[in-house]
Amino acid sequence: MWLGEPGLRMESGRLRGDLTVPLLIEKGTPKNVKKTVLMDSFAIAHFADERGSGEKLIEGVRPEELAEIVADCEALCDFFRARFSSVILSDPDLQLEMLPRWVPSSVRRMTLPMVQFATRYVQKSFAVERILPEERLHEARGALNRLRYKLVGSQFSYLIGGRFSYADIVASSALIGIQPEPGKKFSPRLQEALTHEEFARDFADLLQWRDRVAAKHRPIRPSKN
Repeated sequence: MWLGEPGLRMESGRLRGDLTVPLLIEKGTPKNVKKTVLMDSFAIAHFADERGSGEKLIEGVRPEELAEIVADCEALCDFFRARFSSVILSDPDLQLEMLPRWVPSSVRRMTLPMVQFATRYVQKSFAVERILPEERLHEARGALNRLRYKLVGSQFSYLIGGRFSYADIVASSALIGIQPEPGKKFSPRLQEALTHEEFARDFADLLQWRDRVAAKHRPIRPSKN
């Protein structure tokens, strides 16, 4: 994020202030030269409902129910960001793995301050630098239990209304913080750092649901010929 931020700022036209992902940029057309820049996943979902031809993500969903799920998922994301960033800062060998491959081996260890700076920058960008993961463990477990309760009521289909919606997107994304999705290739050290072993054990059913939803609804990227 930090290394790619200058390009994102130039592309979005947001040269100052906060800049986080997800970020949607729709370039202008000859008839309308103004580009559309959306920096919030909820706004992007609204945009998809307005422009897309598929099933609506937000339309028809009870706002108060959606707000509860989003609040829990945002708390989970903050917890996992704080946890992972603290793991990075405490492990120099993991910092080495976070460096781009093009950094020569002869200078990799000397560039570790760059990784530390970038990690602290991300902490500040998401306002998690003051979060102590061990103090938020109970809160995170409570949010996961509430997600499980909603899914049990729907027989582990979807969170709201028996159909795919924005709620399933934000929940699936938050659950990546417990453990990476299957098929993602990481080194053993990074895989361990990205996995919350206690939650992966206690909420294996949520991870299975996440993977089913992703397999069914994730867009298929066109193959490169």
